[in-house]
Amino acid sequence: MEAKSLRLELRASGDADRPVSANCSLIHITQGVAYLDFGFVEPEVFVQLSKRAEANEPFPDVIEGKLVMRVAISPQALLRLKEQTDEVLRKVGILSKE
Repeated sequence: MEAKSLRLELRASGDADRPVSANCSLIHITQGVAYLDFGFVEPEVFVQLSKRAEANEPFPDVIEGKLVMRVAISPQALLRLKEQTDEVLRKVGILSKE
């Protein structure tokens, strides 16, 4: 089936237009639903992890962060998100053109 494009406008409701900051993400699939968790870990934690890696020191078992947002979508919507992300990354030169 040929992909078709369509213009989509998303309008904020409630406090959905409030900016959020996330610097990490996780994806889980359970019972046919993909859960995208976006989180925030203090930047200093990443600096300390980098220093530990350079010194060949062990990492902590768990790194704690704050859950910023959880999005539940179908696997088909996750595939479309991947396609859109790949397209954006190709445009900015981070992903090679295939």
